[in-house]
Parts: sequence; C-alpha cells; structure tokens
Amino acid sequence: MPAAKRNRRSGGRRYLASCTSGIEPLVGPLLPRVLPGARLRHVEPGYVLFDYTGAEAKLVTVALFNNLFRLLHEGRAMPFERLVEEVGRRRPQHGRVTGSFRLRFQREGRLERVAPETMARAERIVAEATGARPDRVNPDTEFWYITRRSGTAWYGRRLERQRLTERELEPGELRPELAWLLVALARPRAGEVLLDPFAGSGAIGRAAADFAFKRMYLSDIDAGHVRGWPREVRFVGMVADARRLEALADGSVDAIVTDPPWGLFETIDVAELYRDFVAEAGRVLRDRGRLIVLSGAREDWQRAAEAGGFQITGRWDILVNGRQAAIFACMKG
Repeated sequence: MPAAKRNRRSGGRRYLASCTSGIEPLVGPLLPRVLPGARLRHVEPGYVLFDYTGAEAKLVTVALFNNLFRLLHEGRAMPFERLVEEVGRRRPQHGRVTGSFRLRFQREGRLERVAPETMARAERIVAEATGARPDRVNPDTEFWYITRRSGTAWYGRRLERQRLTERELEPGELRPELAWLLVALARPRAGEVLLDPFAGSGAIGRAAADFAFKRMYLSDIDAGHVRGWPREVRFVGMVADARRLEALADGSVDAIVTDPPWGLFETIDVAELYRDFVAEAGRVLRDRGRLIVLSGAREDWQRAAEAGGFQITGRWDILVNGRQAAIFACMKG
C-alpha cells in the first residue's frame, strides 16, 4: 500500500530517521514524550520509521536523529534504476521546493553512484513535480533513495542533516544527537539540579539547553574547556576533579549526565577513576538520584557502579565512531 494512503489512515505524515546504531530500543519510549503526536511504526538497525501529526517545524528541532526524511515512497528493495521507475509511476507528492535539489542513492549506509541515465531520470521526476532545478554541488533540498538488506526501500525528502561532521568534532567530543539522547534519558524536570562532571567541550550542556531544569553544573579538570560551555544563567561552570566536587553539598544534585574518559586519549587507570567518581557521585546525588553515563570501558563502569551501590536500570550497547560503547542508566540506592 502506498505510504500516502497509510499516512491518511494513521492520522499523520510518515517520517524516516537515521540514528546511532543501538539506540533503537530507546526511541519508542522517547518519541511520544519529546514529540507529542508521534507514533513509532518500524525499527531496524540505524533507522526508525514513525508517523507524526504535529507541525514539521517542531519535528526538526528535536536533536535525536542524524538524518531526518519526510517519507514519499516505501516499497521493496530493488536495483536503483527500477526503484526510480517505480517512484516515477507512483508520482508521490514532493511538496514545495524552491531553488534547486540534489539526488542521493544510499545502500546499507553507503552512498553509491548510479548510471547517468538513472540519475537523469530521477532528476526529471523531481523537476517535473516541483519546477525546481537540479544542482549536484550546492542544492537547497535533497531527495534520497535508500535500500536495506532487510528488503526495504525508501524514497524521501531530507529535512535535517547531521549537525556536525566527525572532522568538526574535537577528539572524544560527543555528537550532538547522542548528547541530546543522554540528557533525555535523565528526564530532567523544572526545579531540578543537573551535573556533568566530565563536561569537556560542553556537548552535554549544549544539548541540555533544550530541556527544563533549575540549574546545571558543568565541571572539568581542564580549565581550557570552559570557554565552550553555554552562557545561560542556568549553567554554572566549575574547574574541578570529578572525584572531589567540593563545591557541591551532599545530596544537592538530582541527576548526573556525563561521558567520562574511556582511556583512549588519556593515560589513566580507568577502573580506578570510575571507582573514585562513583563514590563522589553517590555523595552529591540525592536519594534515588539518576546517573546516566556513556562509556567505552563498559565492564569497568558496570563493576564500579554496582560496587558503589548504584542500581543499573538500563544498559544499551551502541557504536560510537565505530567503537563499542554502552549507555548506562543508574539509580542511587
């Protein structure tokens, strides 16, 4: 059944989003909370498909996904030249396009070249439907053909792209989408106090600015990072060792969200660092306070948290820049 008909029946437009591999189980519970009117339809590694009844302008402000597409066609995987012909026969509604556009063809996460005649046919379909002109270098809009090993094929208009490329990130800096997810898992509420004791370049703090809370402490042992932290009045910067947060009173923090060192760029004993940090986290957190951690030293973290009296309420193994890591949700007490 064409996607447009399914959309009418479900009461919303259908969207496709790519995401960090491994976080898919988290998307279902998170979607309706951060996007009222969203309903998850399908999940497979690296992608989620959902219907959304709200305004598209709101949708693109949620930094949960890498690439976001308005879905125009959904069908079986097949060679791209056949898929282009199928889209041409279906005549999907491309929406208003001003200026120029570009076509992309992706198979299993990798962009591919197609035959010149296939590209020309795909460009004619969009140009005839919208009146826009092709621009393969610097377009205003992109349309993507995506095929998957699972046997699924999608065609959609890209609404949002990754905010930063890997080359624009500092060594060890979190992608904005992943930082946003960590903060969302902490479920911050108005009136609460948050903490990131390994703030680094401030990715988690910048992501937290989208959420409601009273105050957030950003702390790092390296004073050189402070200049990149948010300047809002809700944020308080500190230069301190995460194992000795002397400026914070016992039980003064509701939730900690952090990405501690993994031992990749530092010469440290990660297991010892985690043990000492867990003890300090237990001191500053209130009873039943939340602790959300991303670590590539997964077993070291789990041992330290459990030995420090934290209950691990969730663990999600993911890939970060090709490296195995895990997100842990922990609770004090």
